[in-house]
Amino acid sequence: MPIIRARRLGIPAGLLSAAVVLFIMFSAWPDAASAGSPPEIGASADPAESPPLAIGPVRAEIQLGAGWMSLLEDDMDGTYGGLPLLEARIAFPVGPRDQLFLGLGYGWTDGDPYFDRVAFSDDRSARLRLVPVRAGYLHEFPIRESWSLNAGVLLEMVWSRETLPSYLAEFPDDPVTVSGWNNGIGAVIGSQWRFDGGTRAVGLEIDLTGNSGPNSSDGESRDLNLSGLLMRFCGSLHIGGGGS
Repeated sequence: MPIIRARRLGIPAGLLSAAVVLFIMFSAWPDAASAGSPPEIGASADPAESPPLAIGPVRAEIQLGAGWMSLLEDDMDGTYGGLPLLEARIAFPVGPRDQLFLGLGYGWTDGDPYFDRVAFSDDRSARLRLVPVRAGYLHEFPIRESWSLNAGVLLEMVWSRETLPSYLAEFPDDPVTVSGWNNGIGAVIGSQWRFDGGTRAVGLEIDLTGNSGPNSSDGESRDLNLSGLLMRFCGSLHIGGGGS
């Protein structure tokens, strides 16, 4: 079977060299208009005495949110059902209606490890703890002056720790604990209401994420599926540059 090689598209070396030379020439070429005109009255002719370049204020948005995450995989849903999730975010505008955000959260719950085993029942429970780190992009679709719809995508890394009752008859009181990092992706849609000149806002957001992978510890391993649907209420405050 013949080997198919991908052909790389490139710029000819001569054309690339000419472009670099022209770029250097035009970058260093003095502006004829400014070179031929005398300095303005009151202005300093010495570039060293020119005023520094003014840099605008850094704009950001701090968000605090609380929500409920419903786990979608059958085993996780049967054991835990869902869990509360708290999250703090910082967002930066990257366009008139676009922003990037970075968030850190915490979720916790206990559940029934014997939900699908009628013959097994005791007072021992399973325990799940989550620390999601999420980054994403949101675009704002204005509906009214103070009301908008937001939609975007996110990437997440979730550290999780799960503790289950021992399945070994000779060690019934020794729980099994596994932990680790899993990666996932998701989609975001929500609605936001701004007030106080746009510097404050409240919103409702729905996130759908897919996330699964193995957790392990001390020779134990368990596949953990953290795919879920998160409904999140949040409040936000602009800092640094006022409202939008």
